[in-house]
Amino acid sequence: MSLPYEALRTFLAVAQAGSFTGAARQLGVSQPWVSQRVAQLEAYLSRKRRDGPLQLLERRRRGVVLTPDGVMLRDLAADSLRKLEQLEDAFESRRGAFHGRVRIAASSTMLLYLVPEAVRRFRETYPNVRLETHHTNSPLMARQVLDDEVDLAIGDPGDTLPPGVRVEVVRSCARVLAAPVGDPLLRLHPPLHAEQLRDRDWIVLRDFSLTRHMLDALLGSYSIAMEVEHWEVMKTYIALGVGVGLMPDLCILPADRNRLDSIALGREFGRSSFCVLVRKQRVLAPAVLAFIGLISPAVAQRLSK
Repeated sequence: MSLPYEALRTFLAVAQAGSFTGAARQLGVSQPWVSQRVAQLEAYLSRKRRDGPLQLLERRRRGVVLTPDGVMLRDLAADSLRKLEQLEDAFESRRGAFHGRVRIAASSTMLLYLVPEAVRRFRETYPNVRLETHHTNSPLMARQVLDDEVDLAIGDPGDTLPPGVRVEVVRSCARVLAAPVGDPLLRLHPPLHAEQLRDRDWIVLRDFSLTRHMLDALLGSYSIAMEVEHWEVMKTYIALGVGVGLMPDLCILPADRNRLDSIALGREFGRSSFCVLVRKQRVLAPAVLAFIGLISPAVAQRLSK
């Protein structure tokens, strides 16, 4: 009797989700089906035991927890199962055809300003590969990578990262002050410093933004005219004269120059570093490496080793 692959896959989904209900939702099946597959796996692993049935999970009021045997099985099986699931993609790529999917965690900033050309070229070159994008932000992206919710994340992860994440910088850009065309600040000699900007009204992103955190630290108490959720919204209201804003120069496009302008800031404002994040020790599928290669060939080459 061979190891029940589907039962093992189901057990790992329960271990990741922390409940039978969450695993059922993730797998697109019923909760009783999940329970039956886990029971099947426990029965299979118990067949040679003399000290009673094996238990992998303990039910609790708010979900399940792994027993010591469950933890051991999860740690032994997780990487092997992922490699097995990537086998078909790897086999087809060796034959010259890419299939499957690439799961990307990316903020709207990355989807709008950094990766559009890479996505276009990837779809033209590999039409049989499906691209899936998952919303993310700086506090969230490392966890999505570690939990294998995605193959890679793209964005600015900040300075504090868990040890299991590998980070490769693909684009570094200055943070600039954006202001309406004709604003007096634009006539000053650059770079501008924090003490020159405290008296202005600001349009800021919400507090998930690393740029917002840095601005709060530098200016302390300052006037916030609007709090928005996206750079494009910020640019619209800057152009209307509602306030000024701080943003990576990547976000200011040639088409924006007829309604707003930007000026360099001092070193205290730092730079934005946009990175590719992957889980350490993860075997990246060829299609994933191909997508990364369209953003940065050098990064893809380092990750393939």
